[in-house]
Amino acid sequence: MITALSALVTACAVFTPLYQRELDQASVHVELDHAAPGASALQLTSDGVLPSIYTGQREPVPALLP
Repeated sequence: MITALSALVTACAVFTPLYQRELDQASVHVELDHAAPGASALQLTSDGVLPSIYTGQREPVPALLP
């Protein structure tokens, strides 16, 4: 009886963190599925103006095209 109880406690100690991680990942997936496209995507923007110390020019450098 004590062996079965200790095996149950050990199994709970091993599988609880795994189960918790799966629940966290599932909730993240649900939140991302319901989020607006702008909130779940990575967007990089640039105005294309660099200081002349980097470009050696006096005029701004135009922004790069995608």
